[in-house]
Amino acid sequence: MKTTIKCENCGELTIDIIEIPSGFVVKRGFTGRRRKQFYKESMRYLTKKCPKCGAYHGKKIVDRNKVIERLKARGVPLVIKSEK
Repeated sequence: MKTTIKCENCGELTIDIIEIPSGFVVKRGFTGRRRKQFYKESMRYLTKKCPKCGAYHGKKIVDRNKVIERLKARGVPLVIKSEK
């Protein structure tokens, strides 16, 4: 079943996936007997690249300017001077 999930980077609902539930399949082996084989659930990504922010699945894009502004607002010094 096709569903839409949030992007890891921007948080918008833009990534399309297909979820395959776990279950059993009956297959015939090389000896001629039939056996049940278990397969795990899996997720297949249909949209690898987010159309909004351009980030690929699994690779988070960090904006350097936003990080610097956040550190300045908290009062963390950007340049550390050694006192020797």
